[in-house]
Amino acid sequence: MNAQEVKLQYHLSKWRPIVEKCRTSGMTVKAWCKENNVSEQQFFYWQRRLREEICTSIQNPEKEHKEHQPTIFAPIPIGNHHKEALLSASLIPDLVINIGDYRLEITNQTSTELLEAVLKVIRHV
Repeated sequence: MNAQEVKLQYHLSKWRPIVEKCRTSGMTVKAWCKENNVSEQQFFYWQRRLREEICTSIQNPEKEHKEHQPTIFAPIPIGNHHKEALLSASLIPDLVINIGDYRLEITNQTSTELLEAVLKVIRHV
């Protein structure tokens, strides 16, 4: 981030609560600015800049993410009983049937009811 961007971010952080207070006050901008000694012209300028910044961050969420929060990968330990469950739940088929453009993959954990239903459908195709 260069000096100009740092300066802009500083001003945006200064004006964000000002704009929010005005907008949540229930007063008109003109009345609120007069009561709080804020220039209407500056208020509208910084409100526009804040809206532009929000739109930019919505359009480029990865840019904001990369600049402010580095990606960190951390290992997640899995106990042996969880490893066994994951392996048995994996989608490694015990039987593969190819019929034309269709592929049917079946594991040993496939219920007989499901297998019967699938075979009935295949028979009528």
